[in-house]
Amino acid sequence: MSLILSTGINSLVPLSVTYVATRTLVPDDAAGITVALAVTAYVAQVLGAMLVETHLLGSVRSSKPAIPAIFIVAALAGYVSCLFGTVSPWLWVLGYVPLGALGEVCRVLSILNRKVAVEAVGASLLSIVMVFSYFQPSTASLYYLLPTAVLALAFARCWGLVSRGVARLPRGSVWVVSEAAATGITQPTIAIILFFFMGPEQAIAYRMISSVVNLFSPILSFVRIRLLDRDSYGDKALGLALCIAAGATVMMFQFGDLWVLLFGAAWSGVSAMALMWASLWRGCSLLTTIPYAELRRNGRPRDVFNLRLMSTCIYLPIAIVGVLVAGTKGVFLCYLVGEAISWRIYASRSARLRSESFLQPLAETKQSSG
Repeated sequence: MSLILSTGINSLVPLSVTYVATRTLVPDDAAGITVALAVTAYVAQVLGAMLVETHLLGSVRSSKPAIPAIFIVAALAGYVSCLFGTVSPWLWVLGYVPLGALGEVCRVLSILNRKVAVEAVGASLLSIVMVFSYFQPSTASLYYLLPTAVLALAFARCWGLVSRGVARLPRGSVWVVSEAAATGITQPTIAIILFFFMGPEQAIAYRMISSVVNLFSPILSFVRIRLLDRDSYGDKALGLALCIAAGATVMMFQFGDLWVLLFGAAWSGVSAMALMWASLWRGCSLLTTIPYAELRRNGRPRDVFNLRLMSTCIYLPIAIVGVLVAGTKGVFLCYLVGEAISWRIYASRSARLRSESFLQPLAETKQSSG
C-alpha cells in the first residue's frame, strides 16, 4: 500500500507543473509545457517497456532490470536545460522530457524492487515541494525546485540499479517496445492537436483532466507490474476497489467545486462531463490490464503487439474525430469507447489461449494412450 501511495504522489507532479505554469506563464507557454508533459509520458512509456518490461517477458527472466548510465547522463543534461527556463520556457520543455521520463522509469523499478523506505522518504520530500509550489507559485518553483525534486527522487529510486551499458534485450523484446511505442502515441498526438487547432485553453483543460485522473495511474501501474510478475486475485480485487474509490473522489471534488477552489482559473476550461468520461475511461483500463498482463506473463509478446496495434488503430482515429468535434468532452468519451472495445478484444484472445492451453495436454494424453 505504501508503494501505491508513493507513486500516487509522484503522479501528481504533472498536475503541479501545469498549475504553476498557468499561474506564472502566458497561456501559449503554459500550453506548450502541457504538450511537453504528454511527450514525456510517451517517452517514459517506451523506455519503461525497453528497460523494465522486456525483462519480465515470459516465465524465464534473463536479467535484472537496470538503468543504463547513458540515460542518467541524458537526464542530467535535461535538468541543466530546465534551469535555463528563465531564458526561454521552451528550454524547460526540451529538458524536462528526458528528466521526467527517467523519473517515471525509476518509479517502475522502485515498485518492482519494493524500495519501501526510499519511496516513503522521497514521496515526503516531493509532497513538501509540491505543497510549497502550490502556495508560492513562481518561475523559480517551475524551473528550479520541481526539476531538482524529480531528479533527486529518480536518483534515490535507481540507486544500486544502474548499469554501464544497455543490457542485451531478451528474445521477443522488439514486440514489447514496438507495442509501447505504437499504443502510447495517441495522447501526445491529441495534446498537439489541441494546442495547435483548439487553442491553449483546451490544451490546458486536457492536461488538467489527464493529470487529475492520474490518480488512477499508480493503481494501474501497481496492478500491471504485479500481474506481469505473477497472477494474483488479491491484486486484482485491490485494484478494483481503489479504482472505484479514485473515481468517486474525483467526481465528488468536481461537484463540490473543490477542483475550482484548488486550481482556480486553470480549471475554468474543464467540464464535469469531460471529467466523468475521463474517470470512466481510466477505471475501464483496469479491465484491459488483466488479460494484457496474462498474455505478456505467458510470453506472448507478438500477440500483445498485434492486439495493441489494433487498439491504437481504433483509439487514434475516433479520438481525433472526437477532439475536433467536441473538444475535451469528445476525446475522453472516445477514449472510453476505445478502451471498452480493446478490453473485449484482449479478453477474447486471452480466453482463447487459456482454452488452447487446457486442451493441448488432453490431446497429447489421448495421442500417447492411443
